[in-house]
Parts: sequence; C-alpha cells; structure tokens
Amino acid sequence: MTTGVGAVATIIGIVVGGFVGRRSEERKWVRDAKAEAFVKFLEQYVSLEIDLRDAYSEGRADAADWQGYNTALVALSLVAPREVSAAVEPMEEAIQEMIILGDGPPNHTEYERVHALMTESYSKFVNEARRSLDRKSEPLEFLVGGPPPWHMVRRWLPPSPAERQPE
Repeated sequence: MTTGVGAVATIIGIVVGGFVGRRSEERKWVRDAKAEAFVKFLEQYVSLEIDLRDAYSEGRADAADWQGYNTALVALSLVAPREVSAAVEPMEEAIQEMIILGDGPPNHTEYERVHALMTESYSKFVNEARRSLDRKSEPLEFLVGGPPPWHMVRRWLPPSPAERQPE
C-alpha cells in the first residue's frame, strides 16, 4: 500500500512539476519577447527622431528607415500590454507633427513644442515598458538615451527666418 501511495505521489509530483515548469518557461519567454520588442522599438524610434531632427536642421526631406520602424511597431503590437501600446500613440503623434513641421519653413518655437512631446512620450513609454516587465519597477525621473534635452538640440539648429537679422 505504501509503495502504491508513493508511486501515485511521485506521478502527481512529476505532473505538477511539469505544469509549473512549463508555465514558468512560458512567462519567461513572454517577458523576454516583450523586452526584445521594446528595445527594438526604442532603437528605431531614436533612429527616426535623429533622422527627422537632422532633416529639419538641414532643410531636407527625411531619409528615415520607415520599414525598420514599422517592423518594430508590428512586433511591439504582438507582445505589448494595453498600457504600453497606449504609450505609443503620443510618440506616433509627435513623429507625425515632426514630419509636418519639416515640410515647412523652420519654426523653432513649434519645433521646441514637438520635441517636448517626443521627449515626454518617450519617457512615458520607457516607464510603462519597465512596469510591464517588472511590476515593482519605479518610474525613472530622467532617462539616459532617447531624444536629447532641448538646449542641446537648439544650439545646433540654424537660425529660423524670424531670428535672422536683416542685412
């Protein structure tokens, strides 16, 4: 009888252990897939921001890798929870505003507003992504990487038409 009970307990232990192990592996895979998608998206976003900034300051059309950006966006949509996906929307709005801004004459006041939107939305996305990977994660107050502070961007911009002195 004790041999039979021991055998049943062993079988139950194997089944439960396999179930718990598989669940743990699935969670780890999902977390790793999310982290990879978040990193790829942020890489593409920063690359896009740099190209749009350069295009604006040089008065040229952008040469951004839209395929890479959209691929990263699709990968993100497969694994991102709702809060992280919602944090992408203002980032997208900022990109669209930057494209529109780049089509017209330089307007540094408007660019500063759009740049602030890009920086704010980047920060919100990073904090939502961190929280989705680890619920105990505290929001970051400042970020390393992403769009640079406005004062660093501003000093490299050529004068806007309103700032030029008449000769």
